[in-house]
Amino acid sequence: MTRKLLQCTLTTLVFFFAVNIANAQNPNKNDQFIGTWEFVKYPPNDTAKRTTPFFTTLKFFSTDSSCTQVRVTEKGAYVQQKGKFSVIDHEYFNDILLSSTTNKEVKLEGKTYKVKYEFKADDRGNKYVILQGVLEGQNGLERYSWKELWRKVEVIKQ
Repeated sequence: MTRKLLQCTLTTLVFFFAVNIANAQNPNKNDQFIGTWEFVKYPPNDTAKRTTPFFTTLKFFSTDSSCTQVRVTEKGAYVQQKGKFSVIDHEYFNDILLSSTTNKEVKLEGKTYKVKYEFKADDRGNKYVILQGVLEGQNGLERYSWKELWRKVEVIKQ
């Protein structure tokens, strides 16, 4: 009886460690985005130095692959975009816009946008991600290229 219990316990432990090792070696590709990011504008010379934006804009990447962008203004905060995201590879992710108040003239929601990303860190340990992509205009004719810098919200390291 004791031997069977010991054998069962060892088998369970081996299985538990094997699953944990497999999960550690194959982390979810979305994990590096999970958390809150603050929009940081690029200065004119296009380097990754922080400047203070006129509005505070936050982007929340969640473990359920949802993404919400909130703009905070002097009059209050509002949800600017809601969607889903899925990392394609080490360079791109899909941004599926479910709702957007960004541009009333062009319908952005209901589309999937391929976004290029690159993670960076400064010499103080602040984490950044550079995002860039292209938006379609009406009837797919007009195109708008964009590039943004976002800082991971943790502690600003001076």
